[in-house]
Amino acid sequence: MNSVERAPALSVLICTRNRPENLRRAVVSILANSFSDFELIVIDQSTDARSAQVMAAFNDLRIRYFRTTISRKIAIRAARADIVVFTEDYCICDRQWLATIRARVSALPSRL
Repeated sequence: MNSVERAPALSVLICTRNRPENLRRAVVSILANSFSDFELIVIDQSTDARSAQVMAAFNDLRIRYFRTTISRKIAIRAARADIVVFTEDYCICDRQWLATIRARVSALPSRL
């Protein structure tokens, strides 16, 4: 990240392996969230190119896609936000999911 670029409020991390249709649905649901100040980091451990093809169809600057054999460590290291949120590739996220997380974290005492 360069010195001018601001980190997003949330980093949403998905680790996936060989479930391209599940991944597509999960990504669509996350991108449709009412809260939009996030980055979506997808870590793909698939043994074929189907998930990569699914991800190539998205044209959203908030998405960061990595293909690797180790997942959560790479995802956490890639996150730029102070708040890191994990979901699974088989989840369909509610449209208010990220807004709710952001509001609850903002309401916490600052000493945390």
